[in-house]
This record gives sequence, structure tokens and C-alpha cells, in this order.
Amino acid sequence: MTAPQRPRRSLMFVPATRPDRFEKAVATGADIVCVDWEDAVAFEAKEEAREAARPFFAGASDGGPPGGGPSDGGPLKYLRINCVRTEEGLRDLLALVEWSHLPDGLLIPKTCSPEEIRWVEEIVSPARHDIELMPLIETAEGIRRVPEILKASPRIKIASLGSVDLATETGSDLAWETMLYARTRLVHAATEAGIDCMDTVWIDTEDLAGLKDEARRAAALGLTGKAAIYPTQVGPINEAFSPTADSIDRARRIVAAAEASDYSGAAKVDGIMIDEPVVRAARRTLAVAERL
Repeated sequence: MTAPQRPRRSLMFVPATRPDRFEKAVATGADIVCVDWEDAVAFEAKEEAREAARPFFAGASDGGPPGGGPSDGGPLKYLRINCVRTEEGLRDLLALVEWSHLPDGLLIPKTCSPEEIRWVEEIVSPARHDIELMPLIETAEGIRRVPEILKASPRIKIASLGSVDLATETGSDLAWETMLYARTRLVHAATEAGIDCMDTVWIDTEDLAGLKDEARRAAALGLTGKAAIYPTQVGPINEAFSPTADSIDRARRIVAAAEASDYSGAAKVDGIMIDEPVVRAARRTLAVAERL
């Protein structure tokens, strides 16, 4: 039987120039810890960031499952490189091909085309055959081309929305209603590609109530996780994207009803009629619970 996919509910960003925070990010309980070479690093500190990040990934590329080993229980270790259409992005890729241990995954910012994904894949996959690629969709072109981008490589396990850069490009704000189209388009494209999809960051680190509300809405829309920029955000995010005990119990009863010998395509659970789409959703809830 195929092993359940690793959970990817939360991604915790940490600046590459702050190696003292790397293990603190691991301790947050995030499913993915992403060391950042892009927005969190000033232009003049890019080279320092490349060297500072290397020790964190030592031992990750060992030929085993992503995350540093089959039983370490730790998060996936990702790296956000700079846009590969820029000089700094090219320098990032040149640095990576010299490393003996590559990250579990690369977050590729401002992805606008499937060619960018295939280009990165061709460069880094010889050094690590199981490396994961995560397109960050944060431009108008990326939103338009997201269906073809997410099908560019089998190494894409998850995609993410970047609302701050998108809002800057379009001149919009970050309100839920403003970003609803981008979120919905990402969900539909990710569903078609059979991958997870992560919501954008919540930038007000002191407003946990707002974060919880947005995470709840994102989960209801079909997004499977959310990025974090502050340690206290991880717990509420993980909670929002995890099935509750009640939902797991109901899903089990729905599946049991569907597997009963007298099931003919429709039945009632808790007085509510269930049919095949409801059963599929219940099985999906149980699969997520198994992953966690």
C-alpha cells in the first residue's frame, strides 16, 4: 500500500541570514521550514545568505524520504531561491549545484511559465532525484498560466499563492474579496494537477483572530495549507487545516454506510442523504487524517 503523503499544512519562513532562528523555526511545529534567499535578504547580503543556509540542509539529501530521514519526525526543509529570471536566481542555482546536500524542496518565486519549472528541474534533479518543487504564483501572468505551470513536473507536490507581490503588481489591496479569484484559480488548477495548494501569508503578526478567520476561509475554499512569517501563526494554521475529531467520526460513518452490503448508491447518515460525491469527500477527510 502506498504510504500517505507528508502533511503540508504550514510553511514557516526564516531568513537565511539568521541561522540562529533555523532550529527555532523547526520547533514551531510547521510541516515545512523554508529558509529564504529572496525577500527576507537584502541585496548586499545575498552571498552571505547562500553560505549561511548550507549547514541547515546537511544530511537532507541522503537518498531516503524527504525531510532528512524516515523516522526523524521533523519538517520538510525547503529553500526559497530568487526568481530564476534574475541574476541572483541564476547565482542561487549555481551555488546549489556545488552543494553535496540539497534541500527537500525549492520554493520558486514569481513563477510565470512551465519552462521555468522544467529549467530548475533539469539543473537540480541530477543532484537530488526526489527534490520537490513549489511554484509560488504571485504575478498576473502566473495566475493566467497556473494550470499549465502546475503540470510542468511530477516533482511539484504543492503550489503556493503570493498575495503581497500580486497586489503590488495589480495595485490592489490584500482583502479576502480582492484575492478570491486568485485563490480559487489556484485551488482549481491544483485539484486538476492532483497536488496540494498553500494560501498566502497573513502579514499582521499581532492579529491572530484575523489569521484564524482567513485560514478557516481558505480551508473552506479548498486550500490545504497556509504560509507563516511568525512562530505564533503556525499553531492556528495547523489547526485550521486539520480535520476535527467530529469530522473524522462523521467521515468514518459515511464510509461505513457506503460499504454496507445494502448500499445502493444513496443512504442517510445523521438524517442527511449521502451519495457518491459525499462519500468521496469523506474518504478524502480520512486520508488527510491518516497523513497527520
